[in-house]
Amino acid sequence: MKVGPIKSCMKILPYRSMCPSGMPSQFTLRWFVKAGMCCAYPFGYCHGELVFNEEAIKTKKECEELCLGKIDSGNTFF
Repeated sequence: MKVGPIKSCMKILPYRSMCPSGMPSQFTLRWFVKAGMCCAYPFGYCHGELVFNEEAIKTKKECEELCLGKIDSGNTFF
């Protein structure tokens, strides 16, 4: 069984604008919980990093499910 990284409901700091290579980081949004709500914040990653293996939360839906315990009640067809 493959186990992924433990996701963090807290903001991952600091935002990196530059990579160790001297190139600018890639800007994207990540999510954290503030005052009981999922909020987006800027996140910078560098070329070559394994972004699928990070602990930062990538979507609002993922934040709500993992941090707030909300379950999507949308219709799903199999």
